[in-house]
Amino acid sequence: KISALPILLPIIIANYLHFTNKVNHINEANRPVACVRNLLLPLFIAGITFFITSPYALLDFNEFFGDIKEQSLMARGILDYPYTRQYEDTTSYIYQFVQHIKTSMFPPLGILCWIGFGFGLISFLKWKKTSTEIILLSWILPFGLITGSFHVKFLRYLLPLTPIVILYGAQLLTLILERSKSRVNFSRITSISVVLIIIFTTYYAFAFTSIYSNPHSAVSSSEWLQKNAPPNSIILKEHWEEGLPQLNNYTILELPMYESDNELKFKSISHNLSEANYIVFFSHRLYGTIPRLSYRYPISSEFYKLIFSEKLGYDLVHYDKSYPSGLGISFRDDTFSRIDLPIPNLLQQSMNNNFSINMGFLDESFTVYDHPLVLIFENKKNYDEKTLFEIITTSTFNNQNILSGRSQ
Repeated sequence: KISALPILLPIIIANYLHFTNKVNHINEANRPVACVRNLLLPLFIAGITFFITSPYALLDFNEFFGDIKEQSLMARGILDYPYTRQYEDTTSYIYQFVQHIKTSMFPPLGILCWIGFGFGLISFLKWKKTSTEIILLSWILPFGLITGSFHVKFLRYLLPLTPIVILYGAQLLTLILERSKSRVNFSRITSISVVLIIIFTTYYAFAFTSIYSNPHSAVSSSEWLQKNAPPNSIILKEHWEEGLPQLNNYTILELPMYESDNELKFKSISHNLSEANYIVFFSHRLYGTIPRLSYRYPISSEFYKLIFSEKLGYDLVHYDKSYPSGLGISFRDDTFSRIDLPIPNLLQQSMNNNFSINMGFLDESFTVYDHPLVLIFENKKNYDEKTLFEIITTSTFNNQNILSGRSQ
């Protein structure tokens, strides 16, 4: 990935520090040649490895370069793809920082490690400047500053920083333990804190893996439909979204929710709603994003409010979700915490009855793949197309300009 290029900086700095260190007793006249030789060696090995693992990047360089350029434009928000609209109105650096702590590391470990990094950075600037610190910071700072500025903020982008900040967290704990030895009570508290962080982190790791001991929520929901929905039923799903597996005996139609709001779009949606028997929301990919973009999707936002408040004749009849859980405690991601949508009654009752820790909103890429919240609504009132169109469009203020295509 092109974003890995900052790794060249610590390689260059490590070579420079090695050959300028008088302890190594390198002949001054030979230093430039030796430095260049040692720098070229890892670059040569990296190049050979890259060619072996990604040969078509060189054999079809134009295609490779085009893909890199496209991904670069997407990451910076220049290209407008539906799956990147989830990051509209998210604050660079802050969003990644919070999500990295909550999801990638779990709060006890995440908070400790980032405090450790902050302390390490301050101590580097004020007191010590060891070779180790220089090399580590020459990776984490450029990479973090560049990656954190992206419009697109997938959690995986920060994975290369995770082992480094864990080192800083361990360094901080070691420092605290060493300085607390002379104070017995403080030393005990510190030791207990270390043990608790290890216990909580290990516990959450096992809790997270528990989601894989159950069938995928999409598979469970598909099985429910096959048992309860008559063959040849019409099932609606959103476009740009996954579908439930093994529904070969059913007619699957798509709702074009990411298309611009206009009359043609909602006539099509109203027609499909009148004909269908069920609507399936595989995850919160679309309904977690579109209502946050009401300036862009005013009627679509209203459509989701109507569906989730069960005012379009469809009622929530089934939901499926696996949460990280262990010892009777579940860690629940709240898909509704940053969108103005009503929670269907059946889902609200379940949230009230089960003991869980609300983790708030978690990044889409953390939940929608392996443990999405699947919602199935059944057509109970069978409204006709005209009625549905009127309910959806007349609920939105000043919709005439939108429907005629004069507003976006």
